[in-house]
Amino acid sequence: MSNIIEKPVSDSRTTMTELMIPSYANFGGKIHGGILLSLMDKVAYACSSKHAGAYCVTVSVDKVNFLQPVEVGELISLHAAVN
Repeated sequence: MSNIIEKPVSDSRTTMTELMIPSYANFGGKIHGGILLSLMDKVAYACSSKHAGAYCVTVSVDKVNFLQPVEVGELISLHAAVN
């Protein structure tokens, strides 16, 4: 008998919004990719730990493509869900 409890996607859905501040940027006013990766990891942790009800870690990331620059002063919203 399995102890797996199925949960709807809505139970794990998580959104974080953060203002991009000057300390996140390079001299050209563009946000460092590492800052964005860190924010992605934070929303992934919040989502996965909410789903699992336990501490979670990121094991791997297959690929990230930055399609356009992010500027100081912009609001970034990150959305995550366990599907």
